Amino acid sequence: MATLTNFFLEISKKVEDQEKVLNSKKEAIQKLERKLKEKEVQHKKQVTELEIERKQQQYISRVMEEQDQKKKTRDRLLAVPKTKR
Repeated sequence: MATLTNFFLEISKKVEDQEKVLNSKKEAIQKLERKLKEKEVQHKKQVTELEIERKQQQYISRVMEEQDQKKKTRDRLLAVPKTKR
């Protein structure tokens, strides 16, 4: 009977140790999931900021191009000699 009790205690100890290992791994997984979520939020923020910056650059380029076109048109109009009436 003593050997059966010892066997049960050994098995119980192994189960307990495995549960500790499993819990430790679960905690590690949860920690990694939190880090992944944080990185995901950071990445989305960076993508949004880059998109805003890209749109700003496009706007600036478009405005500068429009100003350049207006200047060229104005210069052309000023360069045309006036006809006598």
